[in-house]
This record gives sequence, C-alpha cells and structure tokens, in this order.
Amino acid sequence: MINYSVDQDDIFFDKLKKLDFACFVGAAIDNKNVIQIDNWECAIRNIRSQEWEDFWVDRHNDFHDQIKELKSNHDQVEEVDHEKIEEEIQAILKSLNEDEDEDEDEDEWNLMIRAIKSILLPIAGEKINSLTLDLDKKDAISSELNSVFVSAYLENKFSKNVTDPFYTRLLEWYFKGHFPCGWKGNYPDGKLIIF
Repeated sequence: MINYSVDQDDIFFDKLKKLDFACFVGAAIDNKNVIQIDNWECAIRNIRSQEWEDFWVDRHNDFHDQIKELKSNHDQVEEVDHEKIEEEIQAILKSLNEDEDEDEDEDEWNLMIRAIKSILLPIAGEKINSLTLDLDKKDAISSELNSVFVSAYLENKFSKNVTDPFYTRLLEWYFKGHFPCGWKGNYPDGKLIIF
C-alpha cells in the first residue's frame, strides 16, 4: 500500500531550510563530469530552453515509470492496482503544473502533493528571495527550484522504487552551492551543466 503521509518534521525539510542556496555559483568546479558556465544570464537561458524543457519531461516520465512500479510490501498480500497508480501519476504531472488555487480532485495523491508543496514552496521562496537578481530571473529560478525540491522529496519518499534518483543528484549540486541548469548529450550519457 502506498504511504501518502507527509511528516513536516522530516529531516529532508530541515536540510533544505539550512541550504545556503547558490553560495558558490561561478566558483570553479573540479569535476570532469560536468560542464560549468559562469553567469546567471546563461543559466537562465538554459533553463528556459526547449532542450531543457524536453529533458525535464523525459526525466519526469522516467520518474513516473519508476513510481508506477510501486509494489506492495512483501508482508502484504494486496495486489497493485495499476490503473490507480497511473491515475496518481497523471495527478502528479497535473499538480506540479497547477496553481494552488485551482480546484482539483481531493484524492490522497493530490492531498500529499499539496502537503509537500505547502512545506517546500515557502522554503524555496526564501532561498530565491535571498538572491540579488531581478524579478524575471527569480521567477525562472523559482519554477526550477520548486520542481527539484518536490521531485527530490518524492524520490526520497519512494526511494525503494527509484532506480535513477535524478532529482536527488540535482539537489546535491544545490547543497554544493551551485545551480544545475542543463544537460549536454543523451541521458544518461552526457554531462550536467552547472553554474
């Protein structure tokens, strides 16, 4: 059975609250597996590109395929309802792209996503507001950061079923003080672009 509960005291949220966002953007990175860029303009252009958007859609689809494979605990005899899981996956796609004010079905998945967003979006907002950038750039970064935070939380929550923790790897770069903003090559081959 899928556990939809969200504990606001989860250590995941505490770690994000302590994150010193973008504190080392532009600083040299000694890692041959990434491509480094050196300014916010280039980073913003990358995250607004069609290539990055397509890449994100592919990663979301990969993630959703992994969630689809959720299995009942070995101790339980309950069968997985694949139709219900597919509906839940569609709900996450919808909920990640909706405004909070829109009236959506009150199923457990949507309630979980709302609970996650109610905790994570203010944390992301605080991190973004600490930047000395114009509002347009902050808005672009906000969308990116919100998606990474929510998706990384879901990867963490369903870690037993996640074989490719892409968002968790992105989050690691945030904790290193950098800003992931693109991919060069065909995933999983290729390199992450980092500011």
